[in-house]
Amino acid sequence: MKHGRNRMTTLNKLAGLVAVVTLCATAALHADGVWLIYPVSPPPSAGPGTGNYNLNLGDSLKVWDISGTYSEDLQGIALDYTIAVDPSGKFTGQGKATINGFEGYDFTADMDLGISGSISTAGTVTRVNLTLKMSGPGTFQGYDIMMKATANEKVEVDSANLQLIGTVSGNVTVSVPALHKSRSASIPRTDSQDTLPSGVTGDWALALNVTNSLNKYGGSGSAQVSSGTMPLLLTGTYTPKTGLSKITLKGQGAYRSCNFNVGVAFTNVVSDVKSLTGKVLGQSLKLTSDPGPAYP
Repeated sequence: MKHGRNRMTTLNKLAGLVAVVTLCATAALHADGVWLIYPVSPPPSAGPGTGNYNLNLGDSLKVWDISGTYSEDLQGIALDYTIAVDPSGKFTGQGKATINGFEGYDFTADMDLGISGSISTAGTVTRVNLTLKMSGPGTFQGYDIMMKATANEKVEVDSANLQLIGTVSGNVTVSVPALHKSRSASIPRTDSQDTLPSGVTGDWALALNVTNSLNKYGGSGSAQVSSGTMPLLLTGTYTPKTGLSKITLKGQGAYRSCNFNVGVAFTNVVSDVKSLTGKVLGQSLKLTSDPGPAYP
């Protein structure tokens, strides 16, 4: 009987050990006919945020900062220019427009080039409107000339091929002072295709520096795009019932056109963005996912 009681005690201990293992190992993987059991940690609990966070959002939502240097051909006019986009999505730039021969004529021109334009969105489409104005001296068949031209490009971002595609049209005026004559002509509307500058991929991030007092947030943040960083003021609240934090980011001064409202679950593992609306570089943004409780 004593040996029987010992066996029962041992079996009870084994049963208890199996119960512990069952509680700790909640995932099984079947590979090559063998079942492997791995211990899995419970899901992280969302709580109030405090400290520094970096939200990389380019995989889910693109922001196109098209600042950079371009080279293109406009029906025989070589264009080389650099543009810079401001926080509101408007941009300016400058460069050179040159002609070295045209359809067999002895035709040259060396013109200053000025660029202006803006970026906007329509749903998921990012549109860019550019106006290019150029003027300068040249020669035509031995005569000194003055040349002026304006081109208007209406393009959209091709995110798959990292290009601006659309159409271009305009007009050109050539004056020959020695002959006291001028001629103007239209630049017919044609297809336009420009490669985006190196490093312009649509990737971007929000950096947050969060302070917390009784579930109310303060602090600072920034929007990080390919050409630089835009500082933002941070406020917000944390709701214990849902585990969600609501963050508001607003630009000040020159950056006042930038703003974001972000729903995020802060954990010690990952910052899970649940929703985002906002505007930056002239582009309206909207991202939504599962609005339910975060890691209950």
